[in-house]
Amino acid sequence: MTRRISVGAQRTTSPDQRTPSKTPGSAASPAFENAAPAPCPAPSTAPLPPGWRWVRLGDVCELNPRRPLGMTRRPTKGTTFLPMAVVDEGMGTISTPKVRQYSEICNGYTYFEEGDVLFAKITPCMQNGKHAIAIGLIDGIGFGTTEFHVLRPLDYVTSEWIHYFVRQPSFLREAEENFRGAVGQQRVPPEFLRDHLIPLSPLPEQRRIAAILSDQLDAVRRAREAALARLEAARALPASFLRSVFESGEAQGWPRVTLGEVCDFLPARSIRLDGEAEVMTVTSAALSEVGFLSDGVRPGRMASSDTAAATLTPGEVLVARSNTSELVGRVARYMGTPAGIVASDLTIRLWPSDGMDGDFLTAFLSSLYLSGYWGEKAGGTSSSMKKITRAHLSSLLVPKPSKGSQAATLDRLALPIRSAIELKAAVESELAAIDSLAPSLLRRAFSGEL
Repeated sequence: MTRRISVGAQRTTSPDQRTPSKTPGSAASPAFENAAPAPCPAPSTAPLPPGWRWVRLGDVCELNPRRPLGMTRRPTKGTTFLPMAVVDEGMGTISTPKVRQYSEICNGYTYFEEGDVLFAKITPCMQNGKHAIAIGLIDGIGFGTTEFHVLRPLDYVTSEWIHYFVRQPSFLREAEENFRGAVGQQRVPPEFLRDHLIPLSPLPEQRRIAAILSDQLDAVRRAREAALARLEAARALPASFLRSVFESGEAQGWPRVTLGEVCDFLPARSIRLDGEAEVMTVTSAALSEVGFLSDGVRPGRMASSDTAAATLTPGEVLVARSNTSELVGRVARYMGTPAGIVASDLTIRLWPSDGMDGDFLTAFLSSLYLSGYWGEKAGGTSSSMKKITRAHLSSLLVPKPSKGSQAATLDRLALPIRSAIELKAAVESELAAIDSLAPSLLRRAFSGEL
């Protein structure tokens, strides 16, 4: 980008004085080109194109530059403020910048200028891609969270070149490997950025490649948005199919009984950090309207004396007892895979009686969950966590048509549900292919293949 290095603020010598420096997007003089940093020894990768060189990021960027000495600004002056939340991790852009009075943010926050590259240094923001170019700043300056590293490109590199480079998945993996600090508060140290090698091409080549990347990554973004819309539609299909069955006129005529009359409630045991036994535990991520998902099983610990009672038996119907209002009441039937797993007391375990088909009951409870029933009916004082009690479920009225009607209902649901599962898998596969495009484009860009 064409970048104006300006403090954009009032100075003691002249309130309106501005001191723009040479922009990285402008043509550099031969003398200046000769002042570009000397090449570093090449890493063990494919050779760079002629005219390119390996340099350190710290040689082409000013890292975490200080606010200019003598800078002043009217205390009430509106000033751009960027908390981490305004950085769009998918796009690598600033979505909704905030404006606050200068006096509120001039101390205790990170200072940056128009065209600086902001790099989130803390986990998980760093891995998630919360990195952006600071553009559209009021008077060319801004402040933001202290969890940004600031990279200010020097005259022989563009902001886009730096930004695209640090958004590469390979770069982010390396940054993660160099984290420092306690778990949960790990950060990328400035030395990692300073010493990391980056291929440096001539400025016209940087601009040409950046323009190609901008166009092609925008096409990738549009394709991804379209695929996500299709995925959302595919995920909504099971709910539509279930509603069409359990809200039908036929269903309204089915006899109703309480769940406690047709199910046994199986024992629940707690996960304990000091438990002697290592176990694999069901979480709400394993429960879905399209079946039990093995990747929702997580390691945990439990008292050895509790594991036998908590181990699942194929055929159990599992209900999320405690979770957010969006997830509480989610249900699936466990059919034995993976074997030997346990349920904690966050999951209610049901064993249907002979007169109640487990798949039919699971389908009905899924329709109830998808209708938002438990989000409204579940108890709990917390605004974020809701709870279903055994008493809630035991007194719940559920349909109990004849065994023939239950089987016929499942037959009607089988094909559309299977088709929905297949459609969802196909769209997920398409989305995975789309998600591989951006890393491939960035890799080709910085090896001179674009």
